[in-house]
Amino acid sequence: MKTKSGRVRIPLLALSAIALATSTVTAGEEKTFELLIPPQMPAGDSCNAYAINNLGQILVDAWNSNTGVPDGFYLYDSVRHEFSTLPSDPDAIPGITTTFNGLNDLGEFTGQEPSTTRAIPVWASTLGYEAYNAFTYSSETKTFTNFMPTPPGAFVSGAIAINDEGVIVGINNTGSGDQGWVLRDHKFTTLDVFPTGPNVETGIPSGPTTDPQAINNLGDIVGYYSNPAGNITSGAFRYDGITHKISILNTGTSIAQAYGINDEGEAVGYMTNDPTEYTGNGFLMAGTYVFAITYPGAVYTGANAINDFGQVVGQYYDAAGVSHAFLIVLTPPFSEGNPQKQISK
Repeated sequence: MKTKSGRVRIPLLALSAIALATSTVTAGEEKTFELLIPPQMPAGDSCNAYAINNLGQILVDAWNSNTGVPDGFYLYDSVRHEFSTLPSDPDAIPGITTTFNGLNDLGEFTGQEPSTTRAIPVWASTLGYEAYNAFTYSSETKTFTNFMPTPPGAFVSGAIAINDEGVIVGINNTGSGDQGWVLRDHKFTTLDVFPTGPNVETGIPSGPTTDPQAINNLGDIVGYYSNPAGNITSGAFRYDGITHKISILNTGTSIAQAYGINDEGEAVGYMTNDPTEYTGNGFLMAGTYVFAITYPGAVYTGANAINDFGQVVGQYYDAAGVSHAFLIVLTPPFSEGNPQKQISK
């Protein structure tokens, strides 16, 4: 299942939306976006950059703008300015692209792929959902390792991000809402903003969701959540790796999703006030300041990841509905500025 973000995401069983900011500050001088276009990508297709490490390596995927069918996943070296094609798991279903979600500085990747071994509920199969396995991939040994996070009844499992300590965060689903998990030292623990539980609407099991999207080397995790029963469409959260407490990130908008965090604690994501339209700005949250990131002329801009050197990657949608991947370098320290000025080209 491919969403507008381009990444083949875990199918959500609860409402999730995104949109535009109300109050922003700027980092000072204006920055320049660098577009990332895989040379292997057919003309007119869409692409997205959604993970970056401290070596400047960036995960990029491409897909057909009309059908949503993926073209492939690529690793872009921003130092050498070179693209390389990422492999598919030899055990994957033929013709199905292996999905890469995260990477660290050690050449380790995370992702998910359709599974032929997991049982899927009838209602989910009827609606077109697929079963997924989580995996890690080592660029050093060129090997994939599939694994099945708890609970065992989950028909969806995806490994979303990995830090340099080898700690992995991901998502699973048993039919009552997405549940986050953390894999540390071969031990799984769950991560929930709200306790998961069935909330059957129109015959489709759905409930509160927790979707972790990134983890830094301090164990801090960011992501997004929803609670259909409480009319919370989508909010951004942060899990503190030291205190083990969850806090809600206030971007000044009614809807927000956090997708990346670096070791400085700076988080990036997407924010909006309009749940009915796919519009909005990317954001960078540094301390108590929120900076809007907007590509000129875009109907939507999303910031997906940030490294310790202020390199931010993401995507923007043009008026024709085509997604473009970008890299932008932001220079700290960030300080208060004109509330109406946005980071732009």
